[in-house]
Amino acid sequence: MCLSWDPRPEEGAGPGVGYCIKKDLITRIRCECNVFEEATLSKVQARDRSIYGSINEEGEEEE
Repeated sequence: MCLSWDPRPEEGAGPGVGYCIKKDLITRIRCECNVFEEATLSKVQARDRSIYGSINEEGEEEE
């Protein structure tokens, strides 16, 4: 799956359809394109940290 793929349901979207963050459009999950980046666990975690920040072991947010 692509790192830019967001499977949240959009109005009127059927199964296998979602949102591409990089291209800013609704597309099918198997769409091949030039911005595809494999969504490995480490890349997903790094993206989430950049968006939401990180939480240290005591449960406090770091900025």
